[in-house]
Amino acid sequence: MIITTLLTLTTLAAALSIPSPSLRATNPKPHPKLLESACTFTLQHRQQSSTTYIQLITIIDHANAIRIDVAGQRPPTEYNSYVRLDDAHVFAMTGLLDERNLTISTVSRHELEFEIGEVRWSTRRSGREAGCNAGAWEGGLDRRERRMVCLFPCEKVAMEDRGDVYGDAGESARQVRIGLQG
Repeated sequence: MIITTLLTLTTLAAALSIPSPSLRATNPKPHPKLLESACTFTLQHRQQSSTTYIQLITIIDHANAIRIDVAGQRPPTEYNSYVRLDDAHVFAMTGLLDERNLTISTVSRHELEFEIGEVRWSTRRSGREAGCNAGAWEGGLDRRERRMVCLFPCEKVAMEDRGDVYGDAGESARQVRIGLQG
């Protein structure tokens, strides 16, 4: 049985969380021209013994000028928590603006795999349209963590086609909040 952590979009303003100072490594930013049709996110990747965890706080939809708060509707006790990934646990987010789903799963103890629509990539191999720039591991072999910045293609969606879910998000640099679905 596979347990999926499923998130679906709703509209509400939200605040952001800043990662711990030691993990704010300077990853090169993608070229501005590339960002015009892209979404980016920063992912914390943690390993404790043989267990893999991730933390995804925000997705920035550059194509539509929207900041999506992934962590915002998690219960307060889980707001800054990590999500477990293994053969039975997958992270999946539905309801992105272009109606595609983002999934994150483990391939091995050291490798994560990402999929959105038909686009697939992993922490070891980038695709033509998507990829991650992973920082160095910090910590020891039993407990270590790294930060990565990932990019995938996003479509520009006309304001009139956004529907009630997104309201006027993007017109005034508002944030969109993702809600947790059971």
